[in-house]
Amino acid sequence: GYTADNKVILFVCDGRCDISQGADLDQLARILKGIGCTDALNLDGGGSSAMQINGQIVNSPSVKGGITVSNSLALVEPAKITLAE
Repeated sequence: GYTADNKVILFVCDGRCDISQGADLDQLARILKGIGCTDALNLDGGGSSAMQINGQIVNSPSVKGGITVSNSLALVEPAKITLAE
């Protein structure tokens, strides 16, 4: 999502695990509005939802050990990008 002052908000909500019961889309909308988002986009839902920062998973995905996911959103510093030949 993003805020009125153009700050980007990246948010992942765990579900179906010991520490979180998850959220439906209406609940997610209320959460994001509550933290200041004026607009947002839901990219995924389910056990494949994970957030990784500097090589470390920072949430608790419901599928232990992960699953193969065919897409992702990556934010990287331009100087750290290496393009394959």
